[in-house]
Amino acid sequence: MTAAYSKGRNKYYLYYRCQHHKSDNFPGEKLHTMMELLSFSEKQVDHIVTECKDGLKDHFKKSLKILPEGEKQRERVEQKIHNQEEKWMNEPENDLSEK
Repeated sequence: MTAAYSKGRNKYYLYYRCQHHKSDNFPGEKLHTMMELLSFSEKQVDHIVTECKDGLKDHFKKSLKILPEGEKQRERVEQKIHNQEEKWMNEPENDLSEK
């Protein structure tokens, strides 16, 4: 969610917008009231923290696996570019010294 102020007739109003569902806007005052009504036990908070940490660890591990693959792909693309440049430079019609 992102937060911003919207200018009304006489004052600014806080609202929140969902980043994934662009048409969903929520008034700030209403959302803050709802959040105050929510309360979590210490056990629930610990569970949420544990789940978030585990999810981040899994995501990080997947990212580490992807990095070497991305590096290999980048090297292949650079080699293709280099080969194309060499091919272009060695063709007689592309010889700039004759012009």
